Amino acid sequence: AIYPVEGGIFGAVNAEGDIVVTEQDILLGRGGATNHHKGNKRFRDIVALHRPDYLAAPKIRKPDVSRKIVQGIRNANPPGRFLKKGDDGKWFDVGDKK
Repeated sequence: AIYPVEGGIFGAVNAEGDIVVTEQDILLGRGGATNHHKGNKRFRDIVALHRPDYLAAPKIRKPDVSRKIVQGIRNANPPGRFLKKGDDGKWFDVGDKK
């Protein structure tokens, strides 16, 4: 399979190769559009489920809890992406580090 260079190895893209936002994606940014997006609501629910583990974890283990959440989103079926709108108005996948 041929994957787009930008936007990760999975997910919806249009004919030009630009990312098309889906309900599984998490949108980074501020405001109502991101707060009310279905993927962001799902993400907040997943974070809430892991909150007790995060709070109980020693400082050195907290990133492990965060990574588990990110991997859960990315490995879901269908998978989700963490997207941010660039200065050009197109969405891009921020990766796993943010």
